[in-house]
Amino acid sequence: MRLLCLSLCLAFLAAPAAAGCFGAGQGLMRCTVKEGARQLDLCLQGGVLIYRYGPPEGPAEMLLARPVTEVEMLPWPGIGRYFWEVLTLYNGPVAYELYVSADRLDLEAPAEGGVTVIEDGEALAQLTCDPGTLTEMDLYPVFEAKEAAGQRYCPESQAWDGAC
Repeated sequence: MRLLCLSLCLAFLAAPAAAGCFGAGQGLMRCTVKEGARQLDLCLQGGVLIYRYGPPEGPAEMLLARPVTEVEMLPWPGIGRYFWEVLTLYNGPVAYELYVSADRLDLEAPAEGGVTVIEDGEALAQLTCDPGTLTEMDLYPVFEAKEAAGQRYCPESQAWDGAC
């Protein structure tokens, strides 16, 4: 599986954002950050999650591909005013925590999202989607892919493959 991830990274390293989710992939999250200077894309292709960050046109500055079984996910518990979900991908000791949120009671309010880069418990960077640019924000397919791979989520402990 690691070879597959490496192959995906190498194959798509220079792919422009216009390529979307690299062909057969499913778009989960897309927005611009830094006033449109950079674009954040999150895609699911088979059982692999692909995170791309960089200029909207041109090669990616960061590209991570991880099997869904290696991705942490905290799904929305189904209650509360705000719908939200969080995914965490690791690149060695560095965590990329991607999040989306929407106000369920104010449908006119734009959805929010972004990525927090964390190392040793310290936030190295906080990149927030430019207002109104979050055009995709459906992380639930990752939940389904994790379950299809044999993982189970326990809402009580908020852990995957944890005892309920």
